[in-house]
Amino acid sequence: MKRAVTVALILYMFLIVHSQKSEIMEYTEETNGKRTMLTISITTSEDDRIIVHKQSENEYYKITNMNTLTTEFSYENKVTGLSYDALRNGYVIQVTGKDKTKKIIKSFKIDDCAWEQSIELSLAQFVLSAGKDKRFWLVSLDAERCMKMYATNKGMEELQINGKKVNAIKIEVTPDGFFSIFWKAFFWYDKDGLYIKSRCSKDFGAPECITEIYNY
Repeated sequence: MKRAVTVALILYMFLIVHSQKSEIMEYTEETNGKRTMLTISITTSEDDRIIVHKQSENEYYKITNMNTLTTEFSYENKVTGLSYDALRNGYVIQVTGKDKTKKIIKSFKIDDCAWEQSIELSLAQFVLSAGKDKRFWLVSLDAERCMKMYATNKGMEELQINGKKVNAIKIEVTPDGFFSIFWKAFFWYDKDGLYIKSRCSKDFGAPECITEIYNY
């Protein structure tokens, strides 16, 4: 039954069904030795917008996309007091919010590469397309920078997920260019394009984090 739900979620993400029903997936998230639950829900609205909500113990994300292309992004961190909204206007991403009592007002210029803040969603589509590499823009969680990222398909790798052996497609993500030596992340997807695991190194406003699907 659970497998049927996960396959339905993949179809939901990429066929963009005209519906307002939400599909919800649960993951464990380990940061600084502490394990918490992460919930990702995906809703497709009547106007074909895909809205991704991510909720963990201390963080909340809302990402609005047309297909996988982000148009709006909201972020809140209960521990640090950081909260902001990011909105795309042409080739500019405008960020407004606050860091405790300090106001945040920033603008980031981007180019023809897409802004894809929902990495789990955009890389799933990348996996299903059988592409070799891609570039996209990403706003750092601390809202200090907007970086062009570079994703490469590293092929198949066997994982242990909840005691099961899974042949997964491994995707490496780094900043594009020189800064690739300072930060990297790996995302794994099953053959259906389902996001099952990720490992992100510490930097760019976020600690080292390992995320794994809770019930596979």
